[in-house]
Amino acid sequence: MRALEHHGDLGAVAGIAFHDRHGPRATQPAPVIRDLDAYRVGWELIDHARYSYWGGLRAVVVQFSRGCPHLCNYCGQRGFWTRWRHRDPVRFEGAGAGASRAA
Repeated sequence: MRALEHHGDLGAVAGIAFHDRHGPRATQPAPVIRDLDAYRVGWELIDHARYSYWGGLRAVVVQFSRGCPHLCNYCGQRGFWTRWRHRDPVRFEGAGAGASRAA
């Protein structure tokens, strides 16, 4: 966001793809977020009234883990994700309560 805000070099931002006067470009992969609990969702920033799912009911999607614990030969997910890691279950439950209060 800072690179966009300050008209910086997007090519120096790891893990993004963008289009410039030379055409489409992709930067080097960003480092993997090892500690998923280090970040929180800013539920208070979302206008939940603008989103509806399943017949007009409100819902949010939260992500407990990234990656996959399996090594299936037929699945392409291993090409996109790294090894499986997850959030702390107690903190995750607390995040769900925060989403419920914000909605």
